[in-house]
Amino acid sequence: MIHVVVALPCEADPFVSRYRLTKTATATAFRLYQGDHMRVIVSGIGKTAAAAATAYLHALTGSRGDVPWLNIGIAGHAEQALGTGLLAHKIIDHASGRCWYPPLVTERPCRSDTVLTVDRPAQRYETGCLYDMEAAGFYGTACRLVSAELVQCYKVVSDNRQSPSENVNKTLARGLIADRIGEIDTLVAALGEIAGQMSDSIADPKDYAGILARWRFSVYQQNQLRRLLQRWQALAPTGDIWDGGLRSLKTGEQVLAFLQAHLDAIPVRLDTTV
Repeated sequence: MIHVVVALPCEADPFVSRYRLTKTATATAFRLYQGDHMRVIVSGIGKTAAAAATAYLHALTGSRGDVPWLNIGIAGHAEQALGTGLLAHKIIDHASGRCWYPPLVTERPCRSDTVLTVDRPAQRYETGCLYDMEAAGFYGTACRLVSAELVQCYKVVSDNRQSPSENVNKTLARGLIADRIGEIDTLVAALGEIAGQMSDSIADPKDYAGILARWRFSVYQQNQLRRLLQRWQALAPTGDIWDGGLRSLKTGEQVLAFLQAHLDAIPVRLDTTV
C-alpha cells in the first residue's frame, strides 16, 4: 500500500483512472480514493491542509512504519518547461525558513530540484526552483510517521515565466499529471521495493503475538517486549523462549523481567577466527 497526498481533485483523477481507485465512504474530513495497493487523499490547497490530510490518513488507516508516502501535484518554476516532472531533493518552508532534504530513491524516474513552499501563489519566480504550497506541510508531517526514505515529493511544472499561473486550470492540471503517470509508476514501484525491504526489519518478532495473547501489557510494555524478543532472536536464534518456566508467570511485568534476566545470562561470544 502507498499513500498519495494531492491538493486538488483534478490532480487525483489520473490516479483514479490508472490504478482503478474508488471513492471511499469511510473518510469524512477529506475526499479519499482507495484501491488494492494505493490510497489517494485530496487535502485542499496549502501546507496546513496537506499536513492535516497526511495526519488524518495515517490515523484513519493505522498504517505501519513501512507505508510509503508521496506528495504529487503541480508547481511553478522560473525556467523549466511546462509538463516537466521533478523530484524534490530539498524542501524549504518560505515562511519559517525550515528545510528538509529527502533522500532520493535509487531508481529515479526524473531529475530533481528544490521545492519552495509558499503561502500564496507565486506571481514572480525570484529563484530557479519549484514553487508549491503543500510540500513543506506534507513532508514535515509524513517524516514523523515513517522513515524519510519512504517520503517523496514529485511535482509537475504547470507555470513559468512564459506561461504564468493565471493560465492554470483544472483541465491543464489534470492533463499534466496524466502525462507523467509513467514516471509516477516508476517512483511508486521504487518506493514499494524499499517498503518491502523495511517491512522485513519491522515485522513482529517470533512469539510476540503468542505472548500478547497470554498476558496483558501496556503500550510501553509492548514496546519493551518487542525489543527483548528482537534481542532474543539475535542472541539465541535456536533457543525456545517457552522453556524455563515462562508459562507459569502471572503478569506481563513478570514476563518482561524473566526475559531480561535470561538475556543478561546469555554469554557474549567473540569470534576469534577472524
